[in-house]
Amino acid sequence: MQLEVAIDPATGLRTLVIWGRGDAGHALAVFARHTGRNIYIYDAIPLKPEQLAEFETWEATHHD
Repeated sequence: MQLEVAIDPATGLRTLVIWGRGDAGHALAVFARHTGRNIYIYDAIPLKPEQLAEFETWEATHHD
């Protein structure tokens, strides 16, 4: 799993972007908002080919 924080320049809203794999092994980008002690997932999409290549490189060096 890889975690990034993205900030929308127009609104200033912060989004957690988590790259990981679902139960079936598909690579996904999951988008969530952190509010206080809660995290709300509001979208998940398949990784684009260039993102998948970057993620697989990251996976090869992280065996957590």
